[in-house]
Amino acid sequence: IGVDAMAMGYFSEAADCFKRFITAHSTGPAAVKPLSLLTLAHYFARDGKCDESLSKLKTQGTETNPSYMALTGLFALDRGDFEDGKKSIEQAGTAPQKDAVIAYALGRLALKEGQYKTAIEKLEDAAKISPALSASKLWVALANYKEGDYIESMSICRDCTKIKDLAGRAQALELRAKLKDGNAAKQTLAELLQAVEATQRLKTEDSEANLALGYYDFFAKDLNSAKERFNK
Repeated sequence: IGVDAMAMGYFSEAADCFKRFITAHSTGPAAVKPLSLLTLAHYFARDGKCDESLSKLKTQGTETNPSYMALTGLFALDRGDFEDGKKSIEQAGTAPQKDAVIAYALGRLALKEGQYKTAIEKLEDAAKISPALSASKLWVALANYKEGDYIESMSICRDCTKIKDLAGRAQALELRAKLKDGNAAKQTLAELLQAVEATQRLKTEDSEANLALGYYDFFAKDLNSAKERFNK
């Protein structure tokens, strides 16, 4: 149930399922996989609870546990600590077994390094290995956007709007791709703009929404508003 919930974008609900499973069934090495997914569920939900489950994951093995290394590396990248993040993720990537969490972290590292084709490959691998990592599609869309394949990026973004907790972020990226592509019908662009504005009103500090709206203002030559959005 936790994997299915995570695949559909119900990240908080997935986290609750993984917690119940771990409490009832898993200790020691058997807890590594559900704890890894629990940590990613918190990460995707942006609920600030990653550290708690990551600490528990560390106690189930060693600091060289590949899943633990992949996750600590991912969080280091997000903090802006690129060298430590790269080192941890690459170390995790030497593990012989295929693992969705490691594939996801390798994809995010490749995206950070500008290796967009590798990023797409690894992120797609993550979703194939475990349906729980279907959220990796959003970063596949971003990699395509960075590659300049705006059509593919928009297509994936539309798929991601079906993933509950990613819908707002997917719409924000789709708006950026449509603006870059330059071929969107005015009505379609207006509808997408309204959706992104609705997200921003609910979460005024939402970085993806503010970035997309800043792009819109920039393309509309409203530079003061664009600057304000980008600063946010």
